[in-house]
Amino acid sequence: MTPHDAERHLIEALGDLAEIIDTANNRVRTEAEARLDQTPVPASEVAVMGVVLHQPDSTVPTIARTGDLSVATVQQAVRSLLRRGMLEATPAAERPSGAPVTYRASAFGVSVRDEARQTGAKHLRYALSGISPHDQAQLSQAREAIAALAAALGYQPVHDLYRGARREAGTPAGDGGAAGTDGSVGSREPTDPGVSA
Repeated sequence: MTPHDAERHLIEALGDLAEIIDTANNRVRTEAEARLDQTPVPASEVAVMGVVLHQPDSTVPTIARTGDLSVATVQQAVRSLLRRGMLEATPAAERPSGAPVTYRASAFGVSVRDEARQTGAKHLRYALSGISPHDQAQLSQAREAIAALAAALGYQPVHDLYRGARREAGTPAGDGGAAGTDGSVGSREPTDPGVSA
């Protein structure tokens, strides 16, 4: 087999894996949400949570740029996530005076993500049990290469803000109010000045 053929076969195999993992991820997320009594979270809200889990204390425009979403889509998603209790405004005491409203995942939002990861791990263990010990060993030997590929595709670990002991999950925040001039939406701090970003 030529190097070109080997690369082609590898890409085909990884493409097959990516396709089934994408399908499995949707199922895993739905299962995790159901266990936590959450209605299904739309893709736009998943994208917003993905941004704030890696870049906490982001403004709506920053979330939109990072997630390749429109500001209007992010505003709507933020309102919904605040109502769900999965997102919260950064406390005013942690923001410079006059700074625009920023958002981070709430303790409950982090727990939903953790539940999905745990459910995903169970599915992967089940899948691994269906392949031979030889194939399992080969995958184990390729662990560092798999991690490197994930990083090359843009994977980032959850921000250190969310690591360690989990904060006690709070109640849903936000009143779903109108967007501020900085793109912010209703939060626990409805009197926030919402200055331009």
